[in-house]
This record gives sequence, C-alpha cells and structure tokens, in this order.
Amino acid sequence: MAIHVPFDFLVNEKLLPAGQYAIKRDPQTPQILLIQCPKRNIRVAVQSILHSRSEQLRRTSLIFKEYGKKRFLSEVNVLGREDRYVLIKSKAECRLAQLEKEKTIHDPTNSATRRF
Repeated sequence: MAIHVPFDFLVNEKLLPAGQYAIKRDPQTPQILLIQCPKRNIRVAVQSILHSRSEQLRRTSLIFKEYGKKRFLSEVNVLGREDRYVLIKSKAECRLAQLEKEKTIHDPTNSATRRF
C-alpha cells in the first residue's frame, strides 16, 4: 500500500519525516511490516501483532497515537485484509504513554475525520 503522511512520526524509535510511504508485509514473516520512502532512502522494519477486525473496512488507513507533540504509528489497516496490524510499542512510546494523555489520529490524510 502507498499512503501520504502529512506529519513527522516515529516507528521503532526512528523519526520518519512527512511524505509518501509504501508499507508492505515481509513475505517470509507476515507480522513484520516494511515501511519505505524510496525518495528519501528510508527503510524500517517493524514487528506487528495480527488482530481480527470486528468491522468491515471501507478503505486502507493508518492509525497514530499522539503524546504531546510526538506521533507514533500504531496500526495499519489494509482494505481487503481480514486482519489489522497492530505495532508493538517502543520503549519511548511506553514511557510517554505513562506520562501523557494519549490521542488517536485515525486518518492523517483527511483532517475532517481526525478524532482526538
């Protein structure tokens, strides 16, 4: 899947700048997601946990958790897949989660559907 993220965000303690990203499953290990930004030569592998979806998707989406001014990729939902990919929280995110109130950003590409 390809998606534009309009803000900087963190994955596995790595800060990724706003931009166009491709997200793919690792064919050898389906719970590993590969996040790439070819224009900037960025490539990150992240472990996820597959969870069954309780509702039908209408489109592919990313879900972010926000703590203060830091945003962490939290979940990947792909249209046509029965499972959702929930990313394992990094140590930094766990520390911030204890200190700050969490906000969830359901769709970074459409501010009308952002929920806080």
